[in-house]
Amino acid sequence: WGAPVLVAVVVLLGLHTADVADRYYAPEQDFAASLDSELPEWSLEALGHCALISEDGRVLPEDQQRSHFNLLDPWEAEALRDRHGCLFWLVGFQDYRWSSRSVRDRLLRVEHLYDTLPRAVVKDHDSDYVGLVVQVGPRRPGTFHPAPGVPKSADGAPGRP
Repeated sequence: WGAPVLVAVVVLLGLHTADVADRYYAPEQDFAASLDSELPEWSLEALGHCALISEDGRVLPEDQQRSHFNLLDPWEAEALRDRHGCLFWLVGFQDYRWSSRSVRDRLLRVEHLYDTLPRAVVKDHDSDYVGLVVQVGPRRPGTFHPAPGVPKSADGAPGRP
């Protein structure tokens, strides 16, 4: 019975490797095709005054780029939302495909931490940029765990250091 089990394991590993290879070498057109066609199409200018999380140089100059890591710090995310009134994450091709850092789960992490709502698909025909606009809402209860030594407020919630 060992030979059939070994064959099954090899087949499953091969299927997984094929999926990783497809995502690692995926062209940007595959990402564009995977976006929800029911969402409205916005231009980059339509993003307006909201704080924008994007790592793509076609969207923001390097000194203005922010990554999903800016959302992992709840104080930083709330400061961005307070300053601008709203917070959008522009999910792009780099969030869709596997990379050498294997960051395919970015959107899953952010969806676990925050209430999120896909709002639109952004298409910029001049730069061929395509992205998904996700509105980042409030942080979900129970997802903030302060580091040891971070003070708590009178109600037991984490306080600002």
